Amino acid sequence: DYQLLQNFPNPFYAETSIKYELKDDAKVSLIIYNSLGELIYNSGEAVKPKGIHNLNLSMEEFPSGIYFYQLKANSASNKDFFVSTKKMMLVK
Repeated sequence: DYQLLQNFPNPFYAETSIKYELKDDAKVSLIIYNSLGELIYNSGEAVKPKGIHNLNLSMEEFPSGIYFYQLKANSASNKDFFVSTKKMMLVK
């Protein structure tokens, strides 16, 4: 299955890691929003191979608060579309 895991650590100080799993090769984008719904990060779309992926993210320049990260994955082979959103907390 497709899966977006909880970031680790959470809460975090400046850096965190976001893992996700793809069951097939897929066009993927990872987006992060602040608590006001403003876009603060967009990985852009990229084709990723099936398997487990890890994104190490530095958020030193952002203020403390709650952020939401969203994974969108679109499989080319069987037309699966996956969207999942999770919450993370930056504490300084």
